[in-house]
Amino acid sequence: MHDVLTIVGLSRAHVYNLIKQQLFPRPISLGSNCARWVQSEVEAWVEASIVAARLTPEQRRSCRTDSR
Repeated sequence: MHDVLTIVGLSRAHVYNLIKQQLFPRPISLGSNCARWVQSEVEAWVEASIVAARLTPEQRRSCRTDSR
């Protein structure tokens, strides 16, 4: 979790909230108190977040109507 928080720059609570909303990759459970994330999934999430943040308002509207 420490590495994930360092990469994404979010709080632990916010990451778990995003997971609950299915907006962030779920960890892989390795036991009762052990979980790990797939690095490529976290990196892909970061890249997608950067792309989304750079969209213009017109592009955001277009993405919303394209997905319907």
